[in-house]
Amino acid sequence: MAPNPTDGNGKVNMAILGLKMDHLTGLLQAHIDRESEKKHEERIVENTLGVARLGERMKLITWGLVGLQAIGSTVAAFLGVR
Repeated sequence: MAPNPTDGNGKVNMAILGLKMDHLTGLLQAHIDRESEKKHEERIVENTLGVARLGERMKLITWGLVGLQAIGSTVAAFLGVR
């Protein structure tokens, strides 16, 4: 029969379990970090798209205001001539 490596009241087994737990904890933390970074990158893309859409809306509103100003100027000029 092979010698039992637990001669120290289970200290060897506890040390091995501790190392395995540390390894698993490291793997889990690495996975969490990757997922967190992935979600962060997704939020950056969403925010970039949102800023682009906002810029397009601002252009449309600006052109609408320019058009209204042109109409207002035309009406004011017409009424001023009368």
